[in-house]
Amino acid sequence: MARGARQPHRHRRPHYSLYAAADGRHLAVAAIEPKLYRALLEQLGLADAEGLPDRADPASWPELRA
Repeated sequence: MARGARQPHRHRRPHYSLYAAADGRHLAVAAIEPKLYRALLEQLGLADAEGLPDRADPASWPELRA
C-alpha cells in the first residue's frame, strides 16, 4: 500500500496542518490525539465553545479551518 493511502484526507485535517502566520512564518499544529486537541482548544480559548464542528467528520473541516 502506498504511503498515505490509508488516510486520503490526512493533509486536510485542520488539527494536523501548517498555518501561515501574520509575520510570514508558519505554525505547525499536530493535535491528533484527543488530549492534545483539548489542550489546543484550551490555548485558543475555545474549550467551552458550544457548537464546534466534529473534528472527526471531514465534511466539517473547512468550517474548522475558517
